[in-house]
Amino acid sequence: MLTVVNAQDGWSSSNITVTIDGQSELFEDVNNPHRQLKCFLIDQQMSGSLSLSQIQFSASETNLPLIFIFAIKMPSGGIITTTLTPVGIVGASSVVDTVNLQQSAATVNAPGILSPQWFIFRTSPLVVEGSNPFTVNIEISFAPTEAEEAFYFTTPSLYPQYEFYLQNRAVGEVVSYLPAVLIETDLNADVVPNAPMLRLIDVATLSLGEALLLTEEFAYLDNEDGFNDLNNKTKSKLINHDIAVLEYLVWLCKFNGTRPVTRFESSLESVSDPFVLGETEGDSGSVLNSADTLRLTSYLTLNPPALTKTAQENLLRWQLEYGYYGKNAGTIPALISAAKLMLIDTQYVGVDYDYDTEPFVINITTKWNETFGTTGPELIGQSSELVLDAIDYSRPLGVLINHELIA
Repeated sequence: MLTVVNAQDGWSSSNITVTIDGQSELFEDVNNPHRQLKCFLIDQQMSGSLSLSQIQFSASETNLPLIFIFAIKMPSGGIITTTLTPVGIVGASSVVDTVNLQQSAATVNAPGILSPQWFIFRTSPLVVEGSNPFTVNIEISFAPTEAEEAFYFTTPSLYPQYEFYLQNRAVGEVVSYLPAVLIETDLNADVVPNAPMLRLIDVATLSLGEALLLTEEFAYLDNEDGFNDLNNKTKSKLINHDIAVLEYLVWLCKFNGTRPVTRFESSLESVSDPFVLGETEGDSGSVLNSADTLRLTSYLTLNPPALTKTAQENLLRWQLEYGYYGKNAGTIPALISAAKLMLIDTQYVGVDYDYDTEPFVINITTKWNETFGTTGPELIGQSSELVLDAIDYSRPLGVLINHELIA
């Protein structure tokens, strides 16, 4: 929403031409990137503005001071005015802030926030009283000193004023030992940013706050300490495979009796070299060869699962849950469960093992229309490389595993 201009649910522009100029130089977050908007005034005799309507807030955000923050790059300087207006709230008034930016030193060339051309704009706090959800309209006007120059605006954030401090658990620990009069004076300080002492504690104890948070998330609880299998908040993010992330799952699998498996040899779903359909070798195209792998089927439900991070996490969780690629490998249940990784629907797995006649051979069958990678009934009687790869890590040592697709 905050990156879209002149579209539904996005910014509306007035007397401004706007283009998205890539990711912001100041806020680099891969998971939630802030965008940088490049702006020009259309009529250079007038100021321009961007407005955003009906930003939704939950009831939990009432009675909290909210701050609107963004960055502006206006080399020649100029005037910026922001207006935050609560919608439909009786007695609520708008918060208006105006800042006169000075011309920046062109001789200083520094990246990101070190550049004197960037100015961090923080509004006065907006407090909406009550207990119901509410909406806020935002308007920002721009009047650069040099009307013909481009200026830059990063997509903004609206956040609770004290959220940065309160998220650092160490701040609360340190503050609890300080006299109350110092805290009251700090919170009432008429400076920007306000609460300078809390901010100093926040900066000084940032790593400690992260360490406290990790300690709580990693802590193991016995049943008598409150562990509940239905409540993920009582589980350790370090050692409980239900909620552990990929990096911790890989580490946990090392206690499973073997190295962790995150992918199979046959999981490649693209060709090794590009090719053009209909072209032949020598016509500036390329053809499929024995080194290429193209695993596509007209039966959409049988397309092999994509090798995503989630798929790898699920595979690791399966290994930790059953140990069939480690300490519990080499059993018939391990072979059946591993084969099912490449099956859908009923996941039928037939096992034919006769210790007296062929003690070192196990024959496995699966239905062709339930096995990933199959292209049709013409493959009945053949084997699936996907299934063989999946069960290879679970097979008994020195035993030959055969697989056959059946009707």
